[in-house]
Amino acid sequence: MKPKWRVLVVDDEKDTLELLYIILKDEYEVIVMDNPVDAIRHLPAFEPDLILLDVMMPRLSGYQFCQIIKRNPRFKNIPVMFLSAKDNMSDKKHGYVLGAVSFITKPFTPELVLKNIRSYFEYSPPAVKRKRNSYERIRKKYNLALIGERLSHQKPNIIVEEDDDTEWLD
Repeated sequence: MKPKWRVLVVDDEKDTLELLYIILKDEYEVIVMDNPVDAIRHLPAFEPDLILLDVMMPRLSGYQFCQIIKRNPRFKNIPVMFLSAKDNMSDKKHGYVLGAVSFITKPFTPELVLKNIRSYFEYSPPAVKRKRNSYERIRKKYNLALIGERLSHQKPNIIVEEDDDTEWLD
């Protein structure tokens, strides 16, 4: 079996985390965190290949999160994609200045998120390296399995405007 890229999603909105987990889980190892401070604290254990990061969060903004990891030699090469309701040009520019590889505006379509992540991994794939912690170990240790288990028995209540292609919900 081909190893999967590991994506860390950090957002304070549970619904967004659940939706992103559903969108990404078939193609990637997905770690979701609703607390940016905890996400940074556990970054060495998570070893993500990419971080999908909200901008507006309590205690630590996505911009601050990005600044912290980009200043750290150990984490500075982890690509960051912002996912935010902030949609003016100055917000996007600020994200790119901080080192983001993409800035996706909320509300988003699942296809747009997948396209951005797939494109990044296709055209700028990080070096494949063995992870110290398996995905299963991380899910157990950090109790991350609950989102996947809770969602595996229910369909999310999602409305996607101006998008007739909803087969991904099945």
